[in-house]
Amino acid sequence: MNRTCSSILLGTFLVAAVAAVAAPARAQEGIVYGNYDQTYPDYFSFYGTVGIGGTGTKDVANGVDLSVTDVVFGLGGRSLVFDPIAISVDWAFASASLSAEPLTSLGFFGNSVSESAFLVGNPMIAGHFLLDVGLGALDIGFGFTLPFASDVTVAEAATLAGGTKIYGLAVAYAMGGAWNPWTWLPSQMSLVVPARFTTDLEIVRVTADGALAVSIETGDVVSAVRDDVELFLQLGGQAGLVLGPAELGARLQFVSVLTQLDVDVTQVSGGPYARFTIGPAFLSAYLNMNFDDPYGVSFDDGGFWGVMVSGGASF
Repeated sequence: MNRTCSSILLGTFLVAAVAAVAAPARAQEGIVYGNYDQTYPDYFSFYGTVGIGGTGTKDVANGVDLSVTDVVFGLGGRSLVFDPIAISVDWAFASASLSAEPLTSLGFFGNSVSESAFLVGNPMIAGHFLLDVGLGALDIGFGFTLPFASDVTVAEAATLAGGTKIYGLAVAYAMGGAWNPWTWLPSQMSLVVPARFTTDLEIVRVTADGALAVSIETGDVVSAVRDDVELFLQLGGQAGLVLGPAELGARLQFVSVLTQLDVDVTQVSGGPYARFTIGPAFLSAYLNMNFDDPYGVSFDDGGFWGVMVSGGASF
C-alpha cells in the first residue's frame, strides 16, 4: 500500500513538472496546502485556521464507548523581510473533549463521564526563500519548533484528565493526516526543511509540496512511545480549477516516519478543498480523509477525520 501511494504521489510531482513546462505561471495569489492556507505576501500576510476533528470507537472488550472531539485553532503571520526572503511564524492550539460511556454487565450503556482539556502545540519559526522561476513559484525554507506542546506526567496518565490530553493530542495529530507532525509532538524540538512549487495553467492550479524534518527529544515523553530522534518525510500534491474568485480542487498527501519503517507509520490522506478570494482577503475549507492505517479509514469506527477552515489577508 505504501509503495503504491508513493508511486501515485511521485506521479503527481511529475505531472506538476511537465505542466509547468507546458505553460507559463500567472502571478501567485495564494495557495491552500495541508492544514493551512498561506499566501505569498507583498509585505505581510496573516492567517488563521479553525478545525474540528475526532474519533470514536465502541470497545466492548474493555466495556466502554469512547469518543473524542478536538477544536483546533491555528494562527500565523508571514512577512517579506527583503525580496526574496520571508519569515513566518505559526502556532496551533486545541480544545479536546472526551466522552466515555461504560457498558453495564447486561450490555446496555451506563452513566457517561466526560472531560475536557486545553492543548498547546509547538510554535514554528521559519525562513523562506521565494523565487519566481518562470515556470511557477518556488518556496524553499528552513524552520525550527520550540518544545511547548502539552504533555502529561506519569501520574496524570492514569487519570481521566490525563487520558483526555493524550487522546486530544492524538486527534490533533491525526485529523489532518499527520501533516506537519512536528506541531503536536510533546517534548520534541524539530528542524524542518519545507518546499513548495505552484504553477497556474489557464484555469488549473497545480501544487506540489513537502518537507523533511528531524525531531529531537528534549524530555520524557509520556503520551507517545518515540525514539530519541525521529525523521519525518511528508509529500503532497493537489490540483484545482480557478473560476474567478473561487478555486475548487482535491489534494492527496502522505506522511512517513522514516526511523520506524519496521511498523506501519505511513499515513495516506486527502480530500476536497475550496478557496475564495476577495481583494486581499481569502477564505478556504478542506475536508481531510484518512485512507489507511495507522489512523484508520475516516468516519469508520476508530477512524480519525478533520475539517479545516482558514482565512486571512495579504498586503
